[in-house]
Amino acid sequence: MNSNNGWLVPILSATVLLLATVAVGPLQKFAAFENAPKQEASGSTVEEKNLGSVELSVVDVSGDTSSKTRNLEIRISSLTEKVTGVELLLVFDPNTISVSNISGGSFLNSATVLQKEIDNKKGLVLFTIGTLTPKNGSGTLVELSAIVKSGRAEISISSDSKVTALGADKSVLGRVSGVKIQ
Repeated sequence: MNSNNGWLVPILSATVLLLATVAVGPLQKFAAFENAPKQEASGSTVEEKNLGSVELSVVDVSGDTSSKTRNLEIRISSLTEKVTGVELLLVFDPNTISVSNISGGSFLNSATVLQKEIDNKKGLVLFTIGTLTPKNGSGTLVELSAIVKSGRAEISISSDSKVTALGADKSVLGRVSGVKIQ
């Protein structure tokens, strides 16, 4: 056996573990959202069984608040946990806002997008990313563009979202908060 191949098994094992941790089940959850409530309260805490130390929040970073096109960021604060992946579920009222694009931000700059689904009819977004380079700290996890259709709109992070971290056997997501756009 060639000694240069000694890294192959650990890398493949880590990749399989990451995919199993982050990507298993998102399609089922997205389908199950059809009957889910369309809005959740801003500033909510995920169920106690999943209570962790990582916080996610939606922030409007648009310079021109009179524009119908808005630039939003999902920001993460993970001071102690080394994040390996995120399964982000966003909910919104499709009568007031639509999401036109979503992409990874600078926090997990080497992350791989595992799933990206935008459903403007149901008011749901599923975005899953993972990395083999765990990171803690604060920053922009996700960037998205949205179009305000009328009046006041809100985008919330579902408490069904998950954050995986190095050494954790369950989601480390704690507090989530949405944004109201006028």
